[in-house]
Amino acid sequence: MNSNEQQELERLFGSHPCIKATLEQTCGFGYKNSDTTKAQPIFRDRESLLGHVVQRAKSLGTWIERIEDYAGKMIGNGQENDVFISKDNLYAIKLNNFALLSPSATSLDGFIHRLMAHNELFPDDAYIIIGFTHNSIGEPCVVLKQPFMRRLTIFSNHMVTPLIWTTSGLMVNMKFLMSSPPMSLLTLMAISTSLMPWSTMSTTRWMR
Repeated sequence: MNSNEQQELERLFGSHPCIKATLEQTCGFGYKNSDTTKAQPIFRDRESLLGHVVQRAKSLGTWIERIEDYAGKMIGNGQENDVFISKDNLYAIKLNNFALLSPSATSLDGFIHRLMAHNELFPDDAYIIIGFTHNSIGEPCVVLKQPFMRRLTIFSNHMVTPLIWTTSGLMVNMKFLMSSPPMSLLTLMAISTSLMPWSTMSTTRWMR
């Protein structure tokens, strides 16, 4: 792991000293133990892996019994996340139930790398792990915090046009995108559908 990756990992774990300790035996990167004789747990599958995370979180004080202490009302949910607004209205609090983790998974490497990739692409909207909990149906979850996206701006046709032009298909002006403020995945997905007639679609961009 290079220094940039290490920095992203540390940022993801935030300021809580025990978040890293909760996850250290479930990830194969970033944890070089000088005691090579120390036995490492072997996880059979997703269930045993997440069971270990729950046990570690409860023993290390990173388990959140009442999400209500951190979050206000729920504003959305899907396959992977229940989304709440923090009590100070500054952050989105997400209960991620590891839905995309394979039933045969024996580590959280892929999940952690996915969060790190998001943080590298969108540093202004970076995730921080603040703990672990159960959701309303009892699934073990990691609790994520990120800045709340406050308002929705509708892009008009003439605003979208500089981003896109067609030459034997859809082409995206990457130089323009790279020089613009960070865009969410919603924006990029909306741009990718822009071959639809302008009159039948709107391109949206979430802004802070």
